[in-house]
Amino acid sequence: MTGNELNSPTIAVVGSIADKEGTAPTDLHPPLHDVIDTDALDRVVESFSENDSIQFQYLEYTVTVYNNNEVEVLTVTGAKSECENPS
Repeated sequence: MTGNELNSPTIAVVGSIADKEGTAPTDLHPPLHDVIDTDALDRVVESFSENDSIQFQYLEYTVTVYNNNEVEVLTVTGAKSECENPS
């Protein structure tokens, strides 16, 4: 992987969810790429303006990705998880 791929929104989301689940990123089922188009996620976030974000559901979480690759993970019931910035 290149440096850009390691800092991608997809990697940030997978890492955040794996941490929340207490598992390895490769053990998430279904894999994120089976649920959303991860290439499109990376392109959309890359094109963000200063205050943009995108939100989607994955497993039992609502995931918000902000313009700086900050990832916020909330359980569907609304309990807030930690906010992570992988940079």
